Amino acid sequence: MQVQAEYVWDFEVETNQVGMATLEWNASQLTTDLYLFDESLQQPVNMREVNTYTFDPQRSSKFKVYYGTSAKERMNPNRVLLGNAYPNPSSGQTYIPFSLPERKGTFEVQLDMFDPLGRKLATLIKGQFTSGFYQADWTPQEVEANGMYIYRLSVAADGNSEVLSGKVLIKK
Repeated sequence: MQVQAEYVWDFEVETNQVGMATLEWNASQLTTDLYLFDESLQQPVNMREVNTYTFDPQRSSKFKVYYGTSAKERMNPNRVLLGNAYPNPSSGQTYIPFSLPERKGTFEVQLDMFDPLGRKLATLIKGQFTSGFYQADWTPQEVEANGMYIYRLSVAADGNSEVLSGKVLIKK
């Protein structure tokens, strides 16, 4: 019997369950790269490092599992996506994931933070980026009050631009 060196499984979760659902596996038994990819959220999960993935079935239903030595390199985002900040709410450092789709060339990317009145607090990222998965870190040192803060991702390439935003609740 011959074993394949690389493989991709596609699957869809269908449920009438209300609320969050969890996929579970035994990471201690894994000896090669194995990644779960949430297509809706463009979220890669290293299945060797964690044992579960919790998701909202109303938002995420299509998944892929990548197997093999180059599993991570074979995962490619298929659109610009700004993920949800986590932890949220936060009292300290917050992480903001985003992805850029596969294409030749680079994207001009800027990620800014705004206070509840719309004043810019910080530019977390500004520059040229290639396709891939990224994460920005924000430690709200300039935040004086509890409240809802806005993060805005601007992505431009080939004369086209896209602006996405999200919210993070800060509790000091």
